[in-house]
Amino acid sequence: MTQFDKENRTTDLDILEAFVSIKRGQSKHKESTLHKPLLLLFMLGKYWNNSARLLLFQDMRFPFEQLLKDFCGPKIHDEAVMYPFWYLQSSHQIWTVVGEKTINKWFGAKNRSDKRPSIADAMNCALFGGFTPHVYRRIINDKVMLLEIVFTVLREFFPIAKHIPLLQSIGIPSKSKPSVFQQQIFANYHYSCSICEFPGIRNDASMDLQVAYIRPPVAGGPKTNQRNCITMCDKHKNLFDFGAFTISKESEILISEPFRTRGGSQNLLSYDNKRAIFPDDPNTRPDERYLAWHRTKAFQTAS
Repeated sequence: MTQFDKENRTTDLDILEAFVSIKRGQSKHKESTLHKPLLLLFMLGKYWNNSARLLLFQDMRFPFEQLLKDFCGPKIHDEAVMYPFWYLQSSHQIWTVVGEKTINKWFGAKNRSDKRPSIADAMNCALFGGFTPHVYRRIINDKVMLLEIVFTVLREFFPIAKHIPLLQSIGIPSKSKPSVFQQQIFANYHYSCSICEFPGIRNDASMDLQVAYIRPPVAGGPKTNQRNCITMCDKHKNLFDFGAFTISKESEILISEPFRTRGGSQNLLSYDNKRAIFPDDPNTRPDERYLAWHRTKAFQTAS
């Protein structure tokens, strides 16, 4: 049983911190490898497509090996697939390995990670690997949280230029190329989320950055007025549209009381009363008329 399973007070922020705190292996040149982050993304892609929690090693071996070759170079060690699969257990809050047969001959009772089975051993022993039950339950029915983990791993371990190719490789579809109008809005906000400053991707398909209408066109808002638009990452756009938070006249982020009392995302709660990042140019900053509409018509209030 993992620490997450034992504690009912685990927050989304705790889970995100566990993903960015993984201990990575080192290459012969003493550089941190990307094998573990790639395995995390590989599994997140499987879960995005509704995979079971645990995957049989022999089923994931060759697809994951191809991912390693695509993003770490074609000349990877024969056992490179086994390294992250086995040693990611040191991040016990996230990853677990189980087998149908005993595998005690490869590790002592006190330390499961002190020895590593070979690929042949893993195949013969029918080893399964995957996220711990707590993490799996948290993300399998909440694709917004799953995406937040994906983007956190991408941002922490990979350059922006690799984000879209990685998303495509793990089976998470990217959106179509932004329109000229959307690209202008992105440029106004320096290609980042106005709430968390998550970076977008310039001149390319991007699923992590969107244009959020303050007053949506379906509610009478203008569709091509830059001052009715704010750039946000997927997660914060969804929450803004839902009315989980709004923005004050002084640009402060205000969290709705119903969202707060329901135990909403710790990630969003951490931005309560902080200032949204808006353009300096008054011609592109959000118009207070639209923000006032959002505060009175879209923002969730206690009934």
